[in-house]
This record gives sequence, structure tokens and C-alpha cells, in this order.
Amino acid sequence: GGGGGGGGGGGGSGGGGLVEGIYCGSVSCYELLGVERTATRAEIARAYRRLARRDHPDRSGSSGGSERFVTLATAYETLRDAAVRAAYDATLDGPAGRPLRHLYDYDYANTNTYTYNYTYTYNYYYTYTYNYARSLLLLRRAPVDARAVLAGAVIVVSVIQYMSWWARYQRAICHLATVPRFRLRAEDIARREGLLGVPPRGGARGGARGGGRSRHEEQEEIIRGVIRSHVDIQGGYRKPRVTDVLLVRLLLLPYSLLRFSAFHLRWLWLFTVLGRELGPTERLHLTRHSLRLSVEEFRSMSDEQRERLVQLALWEKRNMEEFRRQQQEEERVRLAQDSRWKRFRRSQRSDGAGRMTFSDD
Repeated sequence: GGGGGGGGGGGGSGGGGLVEGIYCGSVSCYELLGVERTATRAEIARAYRRLARRDHPDRSGSSGGSERFVTLATAYETLRDAAVRAAYDATLDGPAGRPLRHLYDYDYANTNTYTYNYTYTYNYYYTYTYNYARSLLLLRRAPVDARAVLAGAVIVVSVIQYMSWWARYQRAICHLATVPRFRLRAEDIARREGLLGVPPRGGARGGARGGGRSRHEEQEEIIRGVIRSHVDIQGGYRKPRVTDVLLVRLLLLPYSLLRFSAFHLRWLWLFTVLGRELGPTERLHLTRHSLRLSVEEFRSMSDEQRERLVQLALWEKRNMEEFRRQQQEEERVRLAQDSRWKRFRRSQRSDGAGRMTFSDD
């Protein structure tokens, strides 16, 4: 093979030591594309496009044009990927970063030189084969788009969110169907609307047991349907909305930020700068904020409860402290009148705070 070019700064890496069938064969990939080893990715791409147009089999018409075109494509695939190019450059540099030399130019008269060259030859071809196998793995690795992974994760989380919320809402409906107050009301509405009292589908006597079970299931479904349409469940068990899932909230994030900014700018201008009197909507907002309740928790209250809290003007510190004190006093009175709390206090006085008792009372 020719002289040692791998360590030089030029495009030529010399044919010495390069192996046919691996990378670009006995010719350096840089030489094939006519670029320096310091060439950028854009320069490599321009050189490949220029040579590919010239040596394309449909345009060259020569018998060797197809093989040369494939070799050019191999050189481009090797040098365009940063990781594969680094492995190829390490191969050209030889083991331990030493430049490529004439591997078979031994000095048989000097045993030390012969041993050194033999070891160097073995290390070089071992490194060459290892880097080539590593390059194949890098070229065949599946490209991963982080945006696609993130979008898939958001979609999966959103589906799980909606399904869990719907299951929780269905459990709440089934529970309300067992509460006598809601069940009797739902049965009364269903009878007025003609949904109950329909004879079985299978005739008067046919399939008594199976028909009875089927009719019972139909009645239960009718009652649950009436409850769904007439009972407004709030809080954590309310009917799920698509706008609450993560995917839709992210899509609506710019709009939400715009509304948030507009609300606070309006508040700052009207009530801080101009000093206008608070309206009903603003009083409700301040009351909810003072109680540290979420929107759903505040909506779950009755209109009378919300109006009573607004009348207390809890956004003022003095009123809020008085409200907290009254709440604590009411809780103390309630516990004092609770029979279970009385039994617990008696057990604490008689048995001590740290003892466990198994008495019935």
C-alpha cells in the first residue's frame, strides 16, 4: 500500500492498511468525496451532490458508474453522521492515536522493531474491525424524534386521565342510585316521563327468570340515566370534560395565559389604579381565593352558602380571622355534643392516652 496519510491534515489518508469491503475500501472516504478531514457537514453534502450528479448510472452510462455511485453513497453515509465519522477517523488514526503507517514494512534484522510492528498490526486491525462494526450499528439505529415521544406520552396520559375520571363519575352515579332519596326521586321522574312500567319484551310468561333479570337491569339503567340528567355532581366526582385533560390544556395554554394576563391587568387598572368598587364577580373571586378553594370546590357550594360567605367580606384580614375563630368554636361545640367524641374523651381520662383498651363502651 501507499504512504501513510491518515494522520495528515489533508484529504488523502493513503491506501496503506485500508481494507477492501470495509467502509470505502482501500480508498479513504475523504478522498472519494474530494474533501479535507476538516470539512464541515455542509461541505461534505455539497461534494456528494456534485459527484452523485456526475456519476449517477442513468447519466454516466459506463459499466463502472453504478459501483462508483454506490461507493460515493457509502462515503457520504459514513461522513455525514457525527458518531460514525468519529469512529471512522479513529480508525484512520490507528490504535492509541498513532498515525497510520506501512504495516508490513518490517525490519527483520531488528527483533524489537519486528515485535513492535507485529503488535501494532494486530492492534490496528482489531481497532479497524471494532470501529467498523460500531459504525454499522450507528448507521442502522432507529432515529428517535423527541417531539413524537413527548406527543405520544401526552396523548397516553390524557386518555388515562379521561378514562379514570369517567370511571369515577360512573361509580358516583351507581352510588346515588342506591341512596333512597335520589332513587325515589329518579323513579318518580321516570314514571312521569313514561320510562318505567313498560312490560317485559319476552311476553307475559316466557323466560320468567331471565326476563326478570333483564328487566331489572333495564330499570337500573333507566334510573341511572335519570340521575345523570337531573343531578349535577360537582367536585372530584363530576362528569369529566374533554377540556380538562392534559392534551387539551396544553393546546389551550396560550389562550389561558392570555386570559390570565387580561384578568389581572383589568383588575390592576380598575380596582387599584382607578379605585372602583368591587362587583359581584370580583367579590366571588376574592372570597374563593381567601378560602383557598378550587373553582370546582367553590362551585359545589349552594348559592346560599356562597352568598353568605360573600357577605362576610373574607378578603379583609380582620374578617377572615373572625371567621376562622367562629369555625373553630363551632367545631368544638359539635365535638362536645358528639357521643363518639364523648366516649373517646372518657376513655382518655380513665385509661390514659397511651393505653389500648378492648372494652365495648
